[in-house]
Amino acid sequence: QHPDINFVVYLGPDSQNVDGSPTGSLMSNPLTYNDIEAIMKEQEGAFQWVSGAVSYDEFLQNWYNTDHHWNVRGAFQAYQRIATALGFGDELLTPVSELAFDKPPFLGSFARRGLNADYSDRIIDYVFDAFPRFSVKINGKKASAQSLAHEKDYQKDTWDDNAYANRYAEYFHTDYASIVLKNKDADASGELLIVGDSYSNCMERFLASHYKKTYILDPRHTSKSLDTILASHKDIKDVVFVMRSTNLLSQDTRDFLEESN
Repeated sequence: QHPDINFVVYLGPDSQNVDGSPTGSLMSNPLTYNDIEAIMKEQEGAFQWVSGAVSYDEFLQNWYNTDHHWNVRGAFQAYQRIATALGFGDELLTPVSELAFDKPPFLGSFARRGLNADYSDRIIDYVFDAFPRFSVKINGKKASAQSLAHEKDYQKDTWDDNAYANRYAEYFHTDYASIVLKNKDADASGELLIVGDSYSNCMERFLASHYKKTYILDPRHTSKSLDTILASHKDIKDVVFVMRSTNLLSQDTRDFLEESN
């Protein structure tokens, strides 16, 4: 439908489909990451598939143990692969250090489902020497740049007292229908559309660093279609899908892709 637009698709692995997962082997007829990748590669041409495949050892390091999300290491690896595919391989961000918070402990979605506090994770983030400044709009309303990563709140010991609070959404941000980031770097150019789920929440700012303006839409929460967005934002030339399989293959995403009448 849009031959002049560059589409990139990145599927983030999870514990159900990553190669070598012990839980994956307990499912009958599991749809593995390799299975999904093979299906998507058959459709290449309409989009560029960027593999998110990782080894199980990488998965253990780059995803939370008590939650289904990747941590910033896994998200940054995805950013590097996507940005390289978009032509920014020589301009990749380089973190200078890792920021880790021992408090509050992160009892992720797996821990919350069983109310099991025996295991926990730490929220981690990256520190950069020079990171772009963004103006931010969330669901059409002006928001602070800190809305993308609540580092200052965590440094001030400001967080939800509920031990089972969703720290991933609390530190980065929860799921919104629409986010718009405007890069204040005078040299930035071009416009990007990210179609994501909660997997994109901690890494949108990395991709946005390469563009003057970045739009982020979550098909689960927006009533807009892809056609509508591209028709009203003619300067968007790159569209990146960043999701896990549950949402990439969902009816919400199919509805978002449905051709507008």
